[in-house]
Amino acid sequence: IRAWDLHKPLLFCPAMNTAMWEHPITAQQVEQLKGFGYTEIPCVVKKLVCGDEGQSCCMSSDSSPAPVLLLH
Repeated sequence: IRAWDLHKPLLFCPAMNTAMWEHPITAQQVEQLKGFGYTEIPCVVKKLVCGDEGQSCCMSSDSSPAPVLLLH
């Protein structure tokens, strides 16, 4: 991201396990990216391989959020 052309939009898709999502620094880092003007593509909630249920991965391409459609 540090080498990204700031004149172009940037989409980010955080994907991690439940413990990582619950770590206090995660919310700070996501908010910092949003503060830079980057667009978050939210994760979906599903059952994870470890057995937890929580935010995990990007949504499927057939359910892209409106911001992605507006940037194309």
